[in-house]
Amino acid sequence: MLTTLRESERIGSMRSSANRWTEGALEARKRIERAAAGNWSRLSLARLNLKSLPREIGQLSNLTILDISENYLRSLPPEIEYLGELRELHAYGNELRLLPSEIRYLTSLELLDVSHNELRALPSEVAELKSLKALSVGGNHLASLPPEVGRLSALETLDISHNQFGELPTALGLLSNLRTFRAFGNSFAPAVSDLITTDLDAVRAYLTASLAQTKVTTNEVKLVFVGVGEVGKTCLLHVLQNKVPKRQNPTTEGFEVCREAFFLPHPEEPERKLQFNCWDFGGQREYRVAHQFFFSPDSLYLVLWNERKGAAQCELEQWLTQIKLRVGRSARVIVVATHAKATGRSIALDRSDLEKKFGEVIAGFVEVDTFYPDDNAPPELRHGVSDLRALLAREAAALVAKQLPWPVNWIGVRNTVAQIAQSGTEDPRQWITYEEFGQTASKNGVTGDAARTLAYLADVQGHWMFYHRPDWQSDTNEQEALSSILILDPEALGKAIGYVITDREVAKKSGVLQFSELGRVWSPGRTHFPQEKFRLLVQLMERHEIVYRIPEQDALLVAERVRDDLPPDLPWSADAPPAAGATLELVCQFRGLLPPGLIPLLTVRTHRYRANDNCHWKRGTFLRHPTDGTALLQLRDDIRELRVIVNAAYPSSLLNWIHTEFESLASKVWPGLVRGAIDGYEMRVPCVTPNCHGSIELGALRDAIAQNQPKYPCETCRKWLDVNKLLHGFDTPGFDLAEQISRVSDKVDASAFWSWRAAGHSAEARQVIEGFLSKWDSLLEEIDDLPTQISDELRSRCSELYYAIGRLLTDERKAGPALISLQYMGDDLAHHHYQARLWCEEPDCPHPIPDADGGALDFSVSKKWAQNAASTITWMVKILKVAIPVGGAVLSEAASDLLSDAVKSTIKVADKCAAALPTGSLDPIEGRERDRFMEFARANGFGPWTEPTDLTPIHQVFHQKRPDRPFAPLRRGITQSGQIWWLCREHYDQRFPPPPDLKL
Repeated sequence: MLTTLRESERIGSMRSSANRWTEGALEARKRIERAAAGNWSRLSLARLNLKSLPREIGQLSNLTILDISENYLRSLPPEIEYLGELRELHAYGNELRLLPSEIRYLTSLELLDVSHNELRALPSEVAELKSLKALSVGGNHLASLPPEVGRLSALETLDISHNQFGELPTALGLLSNLRTFRAFGNSFAPAVSDLITTDLDAVRAYLTASLAQTKVTTNEVKLVFVGVGEVGKTCLLHVLQNKVPKRQNPTTEGFEVCREAFFLPHPEEPERKLQFNCWDFGGQREYRVAHQFFFSPDSLYLVLWNERKGAAQCELEQWLTQIKLRVGRSARVIVVATHAKATGRSIALDRSDLEKKFGEVIAGFVEVDTFYPDDNAPPELRHGVSDLRALLAREAAALVAKQLPWPVNWIGVRNTVAQIAQSGTEDPRQWITYEEFGQTASKNGVTGDAARTLAYLADVQGHWMFYHRPDWQSDTNEQEALSSILILDPEALGKAIGYVITDREVAKKSGVLQFSELGRVWSPGRTHFPQEKFRLLVQLMERHEIVYRIPEQDALLVAERVRDDLPPDLPWSADAPPAAGATLELVCQFRGLLPPGLIPLLTVRTHRYRANDNCHWKRGTFLRHPTDGTALLQLRDDIRELRVIVNAAYPSSLLNWIHTEFESLASKVWPGLVRGAIDGYEMRVPCVTPNCHGSIELGALRDAIAQNQPKYPCETCRKWLDVNKLLHGFDTPGFDLAEQISRVSDKVDASAFWSWRAAGHSAEARQVIEGFLSKWDSLLEEIDDLPTQISDELRSRCSELYYAIGRLLTDERKAGPALISLQYMGDDLAHHHYQARLWCEEPDCPHPIPDADGGALDFSVSKKWAQNAASTITWMVKILKVAIPVGGAVLSEAASDLLSDAVKSTIKVADKCAAALPTGSLDPIEGRERDRFMEFARANGFGPWTEPTDLTPIHQVFHQKRPDRPFAPLRRGITQSGQIWWLCREHYDQRFPPPPDLKL
């Protein structure tokens, strides 16, 4: 009977599937018939469960937009060649294995989206699409692009994300109009990945040089020695260099970059020599936070421990953890036991336990004794050295095979700069100016973007240090100093940072270092940097988030040296938060060892909202936002837990900001610290039931929101809890806007988006984002009257949304600001006349720029422009309406009136644009406005790709009217967490202070 039932269920399921496919095919043919009869220009056959596209599609010769997404198509019929007017083809989310050669006839095609299919190659006929502006092939199985793609001269956007590329397609170097390139989720070498995330100009510069020059692999590897003091790092280094080691060596302070490399033959090509550039790191605990900034992913690591002392005393697991967290799971580590033949008892190593915890990064285990059989034995005969050399050669060969090959003239520039660094044998040069580097590069035929890209790539590979990213503006305060030099001696920089961190006087003052004391800390006998470069060293420490500036005291706060104990005068404690307002708590539980320097780095990252400079201690910090409440961050290292407690009228806003900053810091400093991994961390929300010590995983609560579940059970007390209470501090019926913000913000991370989409949750994605927009509109209705008196709760809600919008529009705001208001100034027979006003996007106080500062721009455009820009203007209205309460809460009443007038005038402009459309709607393409957030998601790899939110029309106006500095007086700033804000001079200088006046 059971077998009969199962067979019946199987047959029923098959019939159901067949019915769906049959119904879908019938519906597709009906739509095609109606489109042919009505001469439609747009047609959607998406999500109809189609296994094949009806051949009748060839009848629609006037079709301009065709959407066949999210079906089960394995091929496209040859009849598509008759769609000669087609401008957009959306075919994402199918099972396409190849594209037909007939695609060459779609000569009007401007957008081709075949992402998330089963493609293993593209046909060369794609190169015939001369009008193509956007090509998305992400989420397939591509390992290369046909070289003919380089002929797509109109291409502006290319997405190859989540494929199997191991090398950059050389065709990119020929695409002169390409403006956007997405390539995350491939198998690129670390240097290539860094290059891609830097800037498209850098990628193009490298590829252009590669096409013109022979490429060479350097055969060089950075070899890093780490371990506690007196484990024999320096002795082993000398033996590998074929030197006779000394039994007594001075202690290594900070780290040393050895001037003399050693060489080993390639294991498969003995005539090919592998060069090892050695870095010897000191074992002192206080230096380790600074050490991790000099670890790089394309390096080989030797972790040494002394068999006589044991792995625990030598902190072997701590070193392995630090490397894995900082470098990631691609790190290659050789565990070396020293003093293996020394007399006395040796302590065995539990290799199986280490392999269980660190197996993916451990390349092997070796035992050595640099003084056995005797002090005079040749280095190669000393115990274990030959085994170590063989393992080093094998691992280095694998690393070299993944390295980015360089154009041969770039190698010449690098070698010349290396000679400059060694120009003084007794006093090598620590740095050169970028101007000197540019002159050296120019002599080798490397200029412009290519020279800057070379400087950046050599920094990535550890040849020098260059603090410039080509996607940053060249006129930012930071770049005035940091991009002006190349540091040729990172050892000197490491020691300079170490002197600050270990200074006893700084520790006595709870981390406060007066500018006037820098001359003592960096005295000529300790560092070779002259006093005129001290300003730069301060900025470097700020950049690495080791210190923050205290302008009113002419001092720095060294976060590693703050007080040990809890400050006695904190406004409130974790056990007794204020009764007023609402309190929320979020807990980060670490499953492995704690990342080194967590609280000091968080202290600097969040210092903008510090309560004061005495509110920090070794295990925590206290924050006070001007309007969004107070927060306590406290680390309990005994149970490996970071607590974040926020008290405010609407605590979700400040809590989400802190959460975002933590996630950003973790991904930047410790890429090996993965949320949800067995040795990573997870975010949990404590149960609100009295006397219950349980907690709930944050993702589970957000999943409950997506599934419209207002209650969720605690795993400990088994009580069903209100999700709103857990996430936002209020027992609220239904769902609040901030829940949707939390959900979408959590998915903004590209890798999370991809996993979400790849798991088949596209329908869920649409529901979440549509719900987000719905809740957004509800909030906008609440603030339509633009009240001058704004409650703390409403202001915080808008602040949370304003930050979320800023994150979602990061790509669009690279080119220009999103906060612009428009005022209609009249029209004539052919033109509309407007006045555009720039706004400072300062997150805590967005405000319009006055006329006297160049904030207003008068312009005239055709009436057609108003139609085309309708969707853009709608977005501008929504962003402004959210920004008003954020700024109005801290501005004067007169300023609030100015803000209100600006938004109301922009609303009128939007209404006028709507009236100009044939339908009278602000939705010129069916469904387009509601899909704006989905478009951003698609552009970041978790869903089907379409062009991003378009702010181009209004940006073009400013470029036409002000070609030199279109958005002056605003300046673009990029925060440490990657957010972009266009700011007025005052707010820019607050967030990105200029080099300090040290007054030495």
